[in-house]
Amino acid sequence: MARLYILQLIAGIAGGFIAARKGRSILFWFLLCFILPLFTIVVLILPSLKAGAAGKICPNCSHPLNRKDRCSHCSWQTPIELVQCSKCGSFVSEHENCPTCSRKKNKKDL
Repeated sequence: MARLYILQLIAGIAGGFIAARKGRSILFWFLLCFILPLFTIVVLILPSLKAGAAGKICPNCSHPLNRKDRCSHCSWQTPIELVQCSKCGSFVSEHENCPTCSRKKNKKDL
């Protein structure tokens, strides 16, 4: 009987570790693989959630970010990057034109 619990514990730890590497819930998959060890195979087959987010992870809660660089779990958003205008030297958002000298952004300025 003790061997069964050891097997369940190993399956639970392995399932939780694999799920964490794929961006899924560690606790949920640990419990599921602990109760039914065959679910360790299921978590191996499941696709990674990190691949859909282009590998970007939220620094606040470690969940994958969506395409808009906004976390669907904690609503954290990536900060706006500022670049220096090559004409007047003021700092502007990388997605906007310079309000000081009205210079339009181009790929060279970024």
